[in-house]
Amino acid sequence: MVQPVELAELLVSRQIRPSSLEAVSVFRGRPVPQHQPTASQFFDRYTADWVADSRCTVVHRPLKYHFPNRHDPAYFEASEKGIDVALAMKVVETTLAGEVDAIIIFSNDTDLFPAVEFAYDNGMHVEVAAWDGSTGLRFPADSGKRLWCHFLKERDFLSVRQDDFFQ
Repeated sequence: MVQPVELAELLVSRQIRPSSLEAVSVFRGRPVPQHQPTASQFFDRYTADWVADSRCTVVHRPLKYHFPNRHDPAYFEASEKGIDVALAMKVVETTLAGEVDAIIIFSNDTDLFPAVEFAYDNGMHVEVAAWDGSTGLRFPADSGKRLWCHFLKERDFLSVRQDDFFQ
């Protein structure tokens, strides 16, 4: 797990144009206690720690659960639903509000691409971030548009890693 504000500060320090960190928004699925009691405790403790910094907000929705084997209720698959849409809406809202001059989106989710393109096309300076080895969000080569992508390495992860509450 990473400390979101520290990660954001790292990214801002490496932006291709000078900026200051105004806000950090974290978008995540929250484990449901009935299905994942320990994971939901982790989530709640991390969230409380993150939002102690007034610049950080956490937007979450309950994870959706699928039980493919009705004979084994302990086996399930969990997935985030609506998180990418919530993030995309925040990108559009931030762009329309015109209160900041740059945003950095840390995601490889291509469902976010329409929001990234909207922000870019409406004059927002947009950068993206991803872990080294991933593709990062990119405009098609023939579009003539360019996004700067911060590819973070293992040493970057280690520098912003958050200690485990349950150790």
